[in-house]
Amino acid sequence: MPDSLEKQTLWTKPFIMVLIANIFVQMGVQTTNILVPKYAKVLGADSATVGLIAGLFSAAALLVRPFASPAFDILRKKLLIQVTLGIMILAFGCYAMSSSITMVMIGRLIHGLGVGTCIPLLLAFAITKMPGSQIAKGVSFYSLGQAFGQAIGPSLGIALTNSIGYRGAFIVAFGFECIAAVILSFCASDPRPKERGYRIRPDRIICKETLPIAVLTMLTYFAYTCISGFLAIYGGLCGVENIGLFFTVCAVLLFAVRPLTGRLPEKVGFTTVLLPSLGFFALCLITISYARTLPLFLLAAVFSDLGHGAGMPIVQALGMKVTPKEKSGVGSNTLYVGADIGQFAGAYVSGLIIDTLQAGGVAELPAHSMMYRIMVIPLIIAMIYTFVVLRLKKKY
Repeated sequence: MPDSLEKQTLWTKPFIMVLIANIFVQMGVQTTNILVPKYAKVLGADSATVGLIAGLFSAAALLVRPFASPAFDILRKKLLIQVTLGIMILAFGCYAMSSSITMVMIGRLIHGLGVGTCIPLLLAFAITKMPGSQIAKGVSFYSLGQAFGQAIGPSLGIALTNSIGYRGAFIVAFGFECIAAVILSFCASDPRPKERGYRIRPDRIICKETLPIAVLTMLTYFAYTCISGFLAIYGGLCGVENIGLFFTVCAVLLFAVRPLTGRLPEKVGFTTVLLPSLGFFALCLITISYARTLPLFLLAAVFSDLGHGAGMPIVQALGMKVTPKEKSGVGSNTLYVGADIGQFAGAYVSGLIIDTLQAGGVAELPAHSMMYRIMVIPLIIAMIYTFVVLRLKKKY
């Protein structure tokens, strides 16, 4: 990062453009993520298959990272982002044309190839537009794009499906990615990296400084997938027609939560803020497991904001803070490797838990409820890991 950038304000035109582009990218991704499992259910998939499809793009993303990551810090990030956005646009087109589970899976795999490179590249590209002294604050605001997508996208996807059907909703998501591509085309490119040959080596795939934080990312996303993958289905089983309001409440509260959590870590310590957020996230899942009416789901949404909504930008900021600047690309990739493993494994395990419980004689609705309680376990492990590995040994 140039020395002159250290003296700049965070709110430069390039940073704002990347911030807006990220919002549209995440809107497309999150609108689709909530619809694909539900669409697979409509096409006749069982819960384990629904979970597999929900996490399939993470598996594809994980597979492509060893080949994509070595290019992150030797080629211009903007160029790579444009290519991978094209791949994601192709995936959304595939969703819109699909009429079978097989076609949905193909679209999911293509989607994963694009997500596996585009999302970490966008974060690394955004880091080049931030002053070094304001990375925690910058990542917190940047991550609003992902949080906004997670909060608004699912609600919008459900509303679009009810009004124009699955195909129309997928076409709208397609449009979001196209808008992001146009915005980024006008954004100034990143500095030309020092020439280094393309080699698939461990140090160009995984950043050892970032790895401990990636483990925490894996645990939190393992738990979060039971919301992104099954909440729409669970809400329908409970007879809650407006389950999309869960995500709307998240969206409103995020704008109050994120600015606060963006400032606190640098003042009181990352783990001091992170530990309570993990506790609130666990409380969110427990509340969902007992919810049968909309008010309880909305209370869970509040806990989700204080938990996952507040915690994930802290984890991302900590990961990038401990990553050397010249390794921002591979450091960002390392965090997303953790997220990919967590999302793929968590989505499949969530569905498997439901099917196993139903095979044992538990009805579908209580099987979903019990799954949410069981998925608190990875968050308990995350709290122990944060306290023992990060707070006591590393003193973050």
